[in-house]
Amino acid sequence: MLELGAGTGAVGLAAAACGAARVVLSDADSVVTIRSGGEWEERTRLASLADNVTLNQEAICGAAVSVEPLRWGEGAHLAQLTAAQPAGFETLIASDVLYAPREYDALAATVHALAAKDALVLIAFPVRHGDEPSFVERLAPAFER
Repeated sequence: MLELGAGTGAVGLAAAACGAARVVLSDADSVVTIRSGGEWEERTRLASLADNVTLNQEAICGAAVSVEPLRWGEGAHLAQLTAAQPAGFETLIASDVLYAPREYDALAATVHALAAKDALVLIAFPVRHGDEPSFVERLAPAFER
């Protein structure tokens, strides 16, 4: 299973806790500001994500959970994940990733590049600007059963 735009990793960690054997949490590696021990500090998003995996080891019940950099549409990141999972991911999950229509082409290319044949793609999103259905309609024909 691959979580796109994992953020804190809550969705992918929940999937691991519910029985997914292998989960890859992916996101762009940007700098984030977090509060730690009463102090504000800057950390990379992937470092914070890896910390969340460590903090949830008991809950994920032995599932193999890893953290990987993935900027949508970026060739080097796609090549790295494709090399690690040549047949593609059987399940792709994403939550709240349809916030910027300018990113839709890169996100769609990423889904197509990393999904296995007959993959299950689950995308949950709030409606913010009204363009979200257009992304789903554009992606759907490749994944409808």
